Amino acid sequence: MSLREQLADRFFGDVLDRRVEARVEALRGASNRSRQVEGFRRLTDVNRDLNPVTHDRQREIAVYLYTYNPLARRMLETIREWILGEGATVTSPHPRTQDYLDGFWTDRVNRWPIRLWEQTLELFLMGERFWPVFTNQFSGLMRFGVTDPASVKEVVLDPDNVEVALGVVLKSRPGVPERRYRAVLTAAETDVLTGPGLREWEALTDGELFISRINRLSTQSRGISEIFSLADWLDGYEQLLFSILQREQANAQVMWDVELQGMSDEDIQKWLETQSYPKPLSIRAHNEKVKWELQGPAFGSSSNNVEHARLFRNHLLGGIGIPEHWFGGGGDVNRATAAEMGTPTEKSLTAKQRLVKNIIEEVIEAQVARGIEYGAIPDDDEAREFQLEFPEPSTKDLTKISSSLQQFATGLSIAAQEGWVDDATAVRVMTSLLQQTGVEADPEEMLARAQEQKKERLADEAAAAMDRRLRVVGT
Repeated sequence: MSLREQLADRFFGDVLDRRVEARVEALRGASNRSRQVEGFRRLTDVNRDLNPVTHDRQREIAVYLYTYNPLARRMLETIREWILGEGATVTSPHPRTQDYLDGFWTDRVNRWPIRLWEQTLELFLMGERFWPVFTNQFSGLMRFGVTDPASVKEVVLDPDNVEVALGVVLKSRPGVPERRYRAVLTAAETDVLTGPGLREWEALTDGELFISRINRLSTQSRGISEIFSLADWLDGYEQLLFSILQREQANAQVMWDVELQGMSDEDIQKWLETQSYPKPLSIRAHNEKVKWELQGPAFGSSSNNVEHARLFRNHLLGGIGIPEHWFGGGGDVNRATAAEMGTPTEKSLTAKQRLVKNIIEEVIEAQVARGIEYGAIPDDDEAREFQLEFPEPSTKDLTKISSSLQQFATGLSIAAQEGWVDDATAVRVMTSLLQQTGVEADPEEMLARAQEQKKERLADEAAAAMDRRLRVVGT
């Protein structure tokens, strides 16, 4: 080692080591935060995200289709309407929590009854939503903004657990540098972060936000539009309908062909100057040397195009899980088959509703946690409880359900008397049937309340019988 190197190592070695360590740590963080550098990634890096250009394009195509394609628009609105229907409500058994959540739910900025309606549609349209959060420093009340996914450069993931989204990096704009927002995490959620993940999360200091992503694999950081896989087919269906329209318009174009036998060009021109188009129900007279014929394009029948259009539409509706008769294409469907065909769709919509409900429950849970942190809500178990109610996404045949309940009740009563089934099992069967009507019931609680009510009823009957007997004795 040269003298110069020895001196540098002696006087600056520790400083250089610390700088090198800091630089290596920064590079590691940067590699974890940005898995694609200038459109490239390492061959050994398992990243199933669409490349940034394709991801941006799929989102813009989805927005274009929603704006201009009637079928795409109706598909997405059908999903939203079945998920939300009459709207959602949030309740709590604790009065202070209820008042606090009412303020959060109906805040003039949050406006959750409206926000939920809008953001549910945009979640399925764009595949992801980002909600910046601004917290009141006195009450802990969170107010929400909206960040367009087009302005998001990347979603930052936990380096050791890609299932956890730590935050986002927003694209820079002229005069505005990149901004780094951290995901809203409760104290319990930060406890499960890995060491590198916690350091990454703490380094995101420009604000807070909620992240919602759908239609992605566990190793994908960005969400994908619900209609991305159908985009080409939606456009093709629209083009087919336009071609049918143009064909029918062309078929409607006709002209009169008049044969004038023995006339010169000059005579024909003079004849045309004295003629006009025949009006409906008018009289036309000519001799045998004048022949009138109506001419039009000979395109033939358009029935094949109609069948092709139906084939396209069914392919699109099947791809999104909606039956044909929901969109006015009854075909050979009768009432019985329509009811059976609706079951898979109801399951699909119920799953989507559950997804949206879980997203909003996480938001409310974080709001309750902040209310407790800021002293607006007492720190006890009852104050933490809340229920988010969404409408039932399916229309149940209550006639069939009530008939089934009656038959099951009779059968279970006989089985219990014969000793074939215990009370707990009978109650579980009944609660499963009640849940078909949209009523949430816990078998154990239901059995306990039923037995308590039975004891009270027997006690009342015994007291009434004793009262009647005393009256008889007294007389």
